[in-house]
Amino acid sequence: MPLNSSYNPSAEDSTMAEGLGKMWIPDGTERQTPEILALAGEALRVSEARYRVLFDLGPMAVYCCDAEGVIQEYNLRAAELWGRKPVPGDTDQKFCGAFKLLRPDGSLMPHDQSPIADVLRGALPSVCDAEVVIERPDGSQVTVIVNIRPHKDEHEKITGVINCFYDVTQRKQVEDALRLAKAAMEAAANAIVITDRNGIIEYINPAFTALTGYEASEAIGKKESLVRSDSHGQAFYDNLWQTILAGKVWRGQVTNRRKNATLYVSEQTIAPVRDLKGNIIHFVSIQEDITERKQAEEAQHRAEVLAASNQKLEMEIQHRKTVEDALRASQATSNELLENSRQMQEQLRQLSHHALQAQEEERKRISRELHDVIAQTLTGINVRLAMLQKENCTSTQELREKIGQTQQLVAQSVDTVHRFARDLRPAMLDDLGLIPALEAYLKDYSKQSGLEVRLMADPGVEELGSIARTVLYRVAQEALTNVVRHACATRVEVSLQQNNGMHCMIITDNGQGFAVEDSSMAKKSSRLGLLGMRERVEIIGGRFCVASVPGQHTTVRVEIPADANGIRKNSSPLHAPHHHPAG
Repeated sequence: MPLNSSYNPSAEDSTMAEGLGKMWIPDGTERQTPEILALAGEALRVSEARYRVLFDLGPMAVYCCDAEGVIQEYNLRAAELWGRKPVPGDTDQKFCGAFKLLRPDGSLMPHDQSPIADVLRGALPSVCDAEVVIERPDGSQVTVIVNIRPHKDEHEKITGVINCFYDVTQRKQVEDALRLAKAAMEAAANAIVITDRNGIIEYINPAFTALTGYEASEAIGKKESLVRSDSHGQAFYDNLWQTILAGKVWRGQVTNRRKNATLYVSEQTIAPVRDLKGNIIHFVSIQEDITERKQAEEAQHRAEVLAASNQKLEMEIQHRKTVEDALRASQATSNELLENSRQMQEQLRQLSHHALQAQEEERKRISRELHDVIAQTLTGINVRLAMLQKENCTSTQELREKIGQTQQLVAQSVDTVHRFARDLRPAMLDDLGLIPALEAYLKDYSKQSGLEVRLMADPGVEELGSIARTVLYRVAQEALTNVVRHACATRVEVSLQQNNGMHCMIITDNGQGFAVEDSSMAKKSSRLGLLGMRERVEIIGGRFCVASVPGQHTTVRVEIPADANGIRKNSSPLHAPHHHPAG
């Protein structure tokens, strides 16, 4: 029979022709041979069609080989398992050569050593339920069970074989999964019990035996109430069964009884198991012994009760100590407040003294300037005018030169008077604003001190009122005076910024710095100057801080709110200065 072909009746089958030639129709009339052969052929075709349907739709894969192992016929199920159909005339047609055969242990099985080859050689009379692994060209593997029977002629010579096999890959996977699950349950530390829907025990693992003392022979077939104790009421168990019969998982703590009548507490989970139709058929219970943990918790609770009592007594003792300490602290606080008050009064006296001394020094300076500069200059002017009155100049040019010299003396006097006025209160601050006033002051300051001075200003600072701008100007004057007196610096940077509703002035020098908290007499005048600057800033609601470390630069920072145009009360000083490095 050719590969995957249908059988056609042969005219050479004389026995069939003779038998068919004797056929009669129901009314007794003899049929002619050709008509009979046609009817028989049609019957055979119908029969073969039925056979082909059964052959292809059968659950098992089937194929037939000739004596050389060449596949002659196969059904659709076989082609599905192979993953392709063997092509007539190529190597695939013999033993399905494109497919590797593997033994169950994974070793390669040559085709000439396969079960089919053994049956064709007569080495085996047949093969029944042998396991073979087929590896397809794409690398996937299928495990099959094969049954092989030889086909013999009338002389008992093997002319081929019929191989029936079916795929057990999924079954093997399920069996492996079941073995793995069983091994996991056997090795589990928690007790596992499987019951049917009615609570009859069907399986226990060794951990259950170790926990309860019941062997499998004693527990299987018994009700799950085998380990039930009297610690829970019937309502507890009714709720448990209502939960799991509704298809839900139940979790809780259960007190059960061992075989030796001792009690144990377990953290228990019971889950229903459903069949393919969704019906509950089993329950799986997992129990974790928490007896020791519960005992430890109870002991801990008792210890906590005792500790609470001890703590209460200790609190009473501590309360008494606290009252005594509070009394002592109150006395110490009173003493500290008195000391702080005394120090504040001393600071105010020093500040007042410093202000009076500074005022007196300024008066002396102005007096010296008036006596040494203005008075002498005016005297010189008077002398020159008297000389001009007495002398007879020989030429107009000579007269003009003498008048010019006198005018220079007058201009020097005017400049000196202007400088006095600017030091006392620069008119430019009121007329042109803070930035021009600072630029003029810093220009003069740089000339007199020889320091490099740089000003960076945001025009928005001019939005401040007169009082706030005056405070910034005076702070800048005092800070730069301290730089000349104490810092030994070569460069000073002054920055005016506006940020988040605050106007900020930052003055940074590259001098030697100082300890802000230094209380030595050498720093007293500097500290009083800082105190005066702080008072000026805080009286209008601003913040003032100084950051300095000996050997490093010093930064003075002033922050004034945008609306600080008047005097504010209850302003608080900035106790935690922040360091701002020079740019």
